[in-house]
Amino acid sequence: MLDVRVALITGCGKSDGVGQAIARRLSDDGFAVVVTDREPGGVRNQGDADAAPGSGIDVFVASLEAEGRTAVALVGDIGDPADVTRMLETVDERFGRLDVLVNNAAAPQGPIAPISAS
Repeated sequence: MLDVRVALITGCGKSDGVGQAIARRLSDDGFAVVVTDREPGGVRNQGDADAAPGSGIDVFVASLEAEGRTAVALVGDIGDPADVTRMLETVDERFGRLDVLVNNAAAPQGPIAPISAS
């Protein structure tokens, strides 16, 4: 087991998403990061195109590892208690601790409109 702080971040499948940005920042700060999503390339919104080549949790983890960072990719649905248990057990087996949990997962469905002040 590593003697580092460990963060689990949900909703990390999209390369242009908030989840990967949070995970990268935590990694920059010395955390081992465990990135998850319900689908390897992230859950697509209705208006999204298919996942871009070179995106997804596996590609993201590989890029972090190439920089000498510690990262793990897990596919799972945080709405499924069995998946949550499996993900937490994996974190415990691999690192023996969890210091930060970022519940970022959320794929808005339906039309997305800009926010405007009226």
